[in-house]
Amino acid sequence: MMYDHPVFKDDRALHDALANTPPHVVYGQLLGRPEWGDDMLRLVPDHMQMGFVRYMAYGPRSNSGSFMIALVNNDLMGAFGRADPTNRIGMFEWCQFLTGSAPRGSFGHPTAYEDWPGVLRQPETETNNEQEI
Repeated sequence: MMYDHPVFKDDRALHDALANTPPHVVYGQLLGRPEWGDDMLRLVPDHMQMGFVRYMAYGPRSNSGSFMIALVNNDLMGAFGRADPTNRIGMFEWCQFLTGSAPRGSFGHPTAYEDWPGVLRQPETETNNEQEI
């Protein structure tokens, strides 16, 4: 799939970057905010970084786990109930990260997960309105 993104022109480019570059660096590149990647490194558990990058890139097509979905949908009870011990202890850091280093609209309301289109989405194609004769 081709995208209109300055760094990641297709799925393969993102896949290759994630295979060869730390996820927090890819996050900063994906969003054009390297300092957000630094925040990810500092605040997000290592085992969650790749999944969050995929969610930012693809939205619900990323097939995130139930904890991530509850977290971005602002479901406190659901997030705590689904969190592993590391995420449960780090919930305050998750809140810091989301409010300071994630795009508006990608979290914070009950349908955020389903509504977030992802940074990488197919460009709109022009439709041909002419009818064939």
